[in-house]
Amino acid sequence: MIREAEMQDLNRSTNSKMAWFSFLSLGVCLSVVGLQFWHLKSFFGKKKLI
Repeated sequence: MIREAEMQDLNRSTNSKMAWFSFLSLGVCLSVVGLQFWHLKSFFGKKKLI
């Protein structure tokens, strides 16, 4: 029973860390998308295409 409880605690801890990592990864991806849109908008604005 003790080993099972330890494994459950380890699984919960790992699950929590992976959830935070996925949210961090999503934030980084959204930031990169925002920077790409900003860069393309300024690039095409300088070329007077928009």
